[in-house]
Amino acid sequence: MQTTHQITEIVFEAIDEVNQLLPRDRRIPKSEDAMLFGPSGMLDSMGVVNLSVAVEEKVEKKFGVSVSLIGDEAMGEEVFPMESVQSLIGYLAKSIKKD
Repeated sequence: MQTTHQITEIVFEAIDEVNQLLPRDRRIPKSEDAMLFGPSGMLDSMGVVNLSVAVEEKVEKKFGVSVSLIGDEAMGEEVFPMESVQSLIGYLAKSIKKD
């Protein structure tokens, strides 16, 4: 439970960073329901890369675990981790528990 809360905080911090690069009308809401990528998503492919890098760096710093959000393992998931904030948090929680 505590880990999920910490992961959510990390994701929201990364969203804050990426939002600084986006026009106001394209900013990502800090909500678990926010869609990140895909037909309803707020990010283009470069935005996904920027958010991925920010989250990966924060996870490694906080948990000492290296995760890849756009690598082969992530792409093999049933739901792409970068599809929504909720799928991102779920993937990170699962990845951190594995290590």
